[in-house]
Amino acid sequence: PRYSLMDLLSRKWYSKTKAFIKSKIKGRLMREIKRGLWRPFMFHERLKKLLLVLRWAKFLAPLVGTCNKLRGHVLDAIKKRRQHIASKRAHKRWNELLDRLSK
Repeated sequence: PRYSLMDLLSRKWYSKTKAFIKSKIKGRLMREIKRGLWRPFMFHERLKKLLLVLRWAKFLAPLVGTCNKLRGHVLDAIKKRRQHIASKRAHKRWNELLDRLSK
């Protein structure tokens, strides 16, 4: 299968982002818990921000999936349209050939 440049870039970006997030989470989790013990109000604010980001991620993830699905359907429709046009041209040429031969 052929992949567009956007497909390849998004896959590479996703894998790099996933690895980056994993490494950051491991290091920061213990640090944030320690900070939470020493500065509970700041910890509460950071926790609210984190929950807000997670809420947005839960909202946007299905939208991104739907957009990817729509993109696939559009590409499929374009491909079918091209095939239909090529089929019409071939059928027209075939009929012209049969007309010439029958004369």
